[in-house]
Amino acid sequence: MKRTLLILCALLAMAYSAGTQAQNVWDGTVAGSFAGGNGTAEDPYLIADGAQLARFASMVNSGQRSINGKLTADIELNDTTNWTSWNESTAPANTWTPIGNSSQPFTGTLDGDGHSVSGIYVNSNEHYQGFVGYLGVNGIIQNIGVKESYVKGVWSTGGVCGQNDGLMINCYNSGNVTGSYYVGGVCGRSTGTDNEYSFLTNCYNTGKVTGHESVGGVCGLNTSHGPISNCYNIGSVTGSFKFGSVCGHNDHTVTNCYYLEGTTDGIGIDFSDSGKVFAKSAEQFASGEVAYLLGEGWGQTIGTDEYPVLGGEKVYQYNDGTYGNTPLPMEGSFYLISTADELRLFASMVNSGQTSINGRLTADILLNDTEGWENWNESTKGLNTWTPIGTNWKNPFAGTLDGDGHSVSGIYINSTADCQGLVGYLGRGGTLQNLGVKASYIKGGKRVGGVCGTNSGTVTNCYNTGNVKGNNYVGGVCGDNYRTVTNCYNTGSVEGNNSVGGVCGYNNRTVTNCYNTGSVESNWYVGGLCGQNYGPVTNCYNTGNVTGSNDVGGLCGQNYATVTNCYYLNTCGAAGEGTSKTADEFASGEVAYLLGEGWGQTIGTDEYPVLGGEKVYQYNDGTYGNTPLPMEGSFYLISTADELRLFASMVN
Repeated sequence: MKRTLLILCALLAMAYSAGTQAQNVWDGTVAGSFAGGNGTAEDPYLIADGAQLARFASMVNSGQRSINGKLTADIELNDTTNWTSWNESTAPANTWTPIGNSSQPFTGTLDGDGHSVSGIYVNSNEHYQGFVGYLGVNGIIQNIGVKESYVKGVWSTGGVCGQNDGLMINCYNSGNVTGSYYVGGVCGRSTGTDNEYSFLTNCYNTGKVTGHESVGGVCGLNTSHGPISNCYNIGSVTGSFKFGSVCGHNDHTVTNCYYLEGTTDGIGIDFSDSGKVFAKSAEQFASGEVAYLLGEGWGQTIGTDEYPVLGGEKVYQYNDGTYGNTPLPMEGSFYLISTADELRLFASMVNSGQTSINGRLTADILLNDTEGWENWNESTKGLNTWTPIGTNWKNPFAGTLDGDGHSVSGIYINSTADCQGLVGYLGRGGTLQNLGVKASYIKGGKRVGGVCGTNSGTVTNCYNTGNVKGNNYVGGVCGDNYRTVTNCYNTGSVEGNNSVGGVCGYNNRTVTNCYNTGSVESNWYVGGLCGQNYGPVTNCYNTGNVTGSNDVGGLCGQNYATVTNCYYLNTCGAAGEGTSKTADEFASGEVAYLLGEGWGQTIGTDEYPVLGGEKVYQYNDGTYGNTPLPMEGSFYLISTADELRLFASMVN
């Protein structure tokens, strides 16, 4: 009895398996209806199995060329167990008739919606063979994959499409394709017409492609009306004449495309000026580099996926040249940054288009070992080069970077490019705050600063103690300023040729509560605070040496705006706007007192005023000190002449 039950269970399991397979694999019939939809662009036919897909093909090939369809599931047209052995003499149960042909090209839209069609078997001596035979003008194939299939034709044969006169987006092939002329893994020939372009973008091939002439991993022949972009091939390509890893024969443009080294010995024929394909090693594919380079729509799970995946996990490039998937931890709307790698990742995210994200330092960041940093220069070797956050005005950083009292040390930039600094270009709405740059060497062309190259946002409570060099518009804090710089200072050396300042090289807006103690040197327009000034400068001072050939100022080299309540050391090497003060007057607390709210100084310890330092009081005898009056309830207690003078000073 027990044996009988076991046999019965086995038979039931076999029957269930056969029934399941029968439901999943196409039986060769044509369905009488679809799973839904009416075939319009707004309401496409919903295709859930092989019979419904065959109905869609039949309708197109009988003249309903402009209907639209969408897959709702992966579709298996044949059992694919032994698909790699399929050829002209070994065939599965069902032969596929391509969607569209030369007399009835498909001009609607077929959207795979991320699904695939597998088990396609085409063995033909005709032209225009593939899952889709002929895609006409205005036709679209998108978001679909062809897997575990065998497609054979003569001219214009491809895994996804034989002839493309329309648009192919987000398509791939992993099956075997063979033909004579114009043979490609994704499409055999991409041509367009005299008045319309065909396009093939974000596509890839991993299958084997074999042919005679014009044979390519992605496309066999790409004509003068067919741009191809953001594609790759890792499948083997074999041909006799005009064969290549991406295109066998290209007469138009192939841009940002890649192939695995060794997939073919053929180099293809390329008559375009902008046609570009690049060989990459298996390691470069696996690292995420190619997925990153391919751009929007591509991803890859590093360590799991060997190659890029359409719609896969996003890949980030770190500033040290490596790639990864690791997102930064977050608190509210701020990414939390605690290591050099995380800061590089944040920079990479901004520079790849996420320009409005926010970051907050949770620790001091060290980008390079800073031993001997004072001697860093253009010939220094072995240092990691920093790529600024927000590279230029086309790609500005418009978010917030909050140092939260922390610093970034060891920045090394040796460049001739513009907009160099920890942040290259701070755009409108962008904010840098509570952040220091220390022990760094930053050299660029125009618009170079320790904290940021160009500021079109807000920079507050920031400082630089590193060395800054450039050509024009060079500043210790900002190279040029078009918004607000507040409560900032520089103690590092600043050098340039034109418009160089201790705080801002060129100022066109507001500089308030800032100071410089570092040396500043330039040929033209050089100042302790600003080289050229076109905006209000208030409550600032400079004690750093200022040297130059033309338009040299203790505060501003060339000034076209108001400079209010600002001071400079009388021995700094230059005069100009503002008030000259001696070293004794700075040390006494006088300047700190005059600068007003937000300034302080520990008398006898600090040589110069300090932002947020100990409050300074002026006594009626004209001296200054830090001593407050004692209190009892709401009354100040006065027991000495100095305390009475201080009380009078507070009232006055």
